[in-house]
Amino acid sequence: MENKVEYILGLDISTSVIGMSLFKHENNVLDIVLSESLELKRKDINKLKGLEALLLKSKIFEDKLIQYNAIIQMTYKSVISRVIIETPLVASNNILTVGVLMRFSGIITSIVYNTLNVVPEEISSYDARCFGFPQLMEVTVYNKKGEKRDIKDIKRDLKNGKITLFGGFPFGIDKKNVIFDLLLERYPNINVLYNKSGELKRENFDSTDSMVCVFARLNVEKCGEKPTLVSHEIFPDRIEYKTQWNNIIYDHTITF
Repeated sequence: MENKVEYILGLDISTSVIGMSLFKHENNVLDIVLSESLELKRKDINKLKGLEALLLKSKIFEDKLIQYNAIIQMTYKSVISRVIIETPLVASNNILTVGVLMRFSGIITSIVYNTLNVVPEEISSYDARCFGFPQLMEVTVYNKKGEKRDIKDIKRDLKNGKITLFGGFPFGIDKKNVIFDLLLERYPNINVLYNKSGELKRENFDSTDSMVCVFARLNVEKCGEKPTLVSHEIFPDRIEYKTQWNNIIYDHTITF
């Protein structure tokens, strides 16, 4: 059987930073080649508004995309054959902000197609996290006040097989930090940015989000079924339960 090698680009798009990550996919092994958070803020662009600002920002991305593809051509004698984009998460109630983001996402998608002759694939933020790290699908332990839920409610969820993304973490947890830590375990050599105080820069999360959407998309292709709760056992001081995805078992514990 011929050994298939493909180079996959992941993108996490916003109008201020674009997370980019490039992978080599061979024999079901996904190795990171490059990852970065592409800064789109510049003094000359910040003075502009509207479509002109978006077009100048998109030119920064286009130049970087050409550079990425040139690296693959020169170093690996290949090309970027797939692009996975995390669907922009529209969290604003401001219709103008939403419109700008969607317009910019459309421009970036067009640049990808025109530059690489590749039709980008999309994955939602939820599915990226769910399929990227299936172990994060757990029974909800805490309520919105940060207190542990009544044991009766937890037992009911166990009986009904109800699990949710980040269910084992306190409500309000910084989900991007959780994803970043898990990703760093998988790829310990990725470039990490710190500010002058030694704290993680938020830009790290743009590049890591772009990484997650790639291997999550590949996981969807392996098994499109979401993780399920398969068994549980109740002890006097804890509950132990198992979830499963693609024949992989994850062990979880809830202490009283």
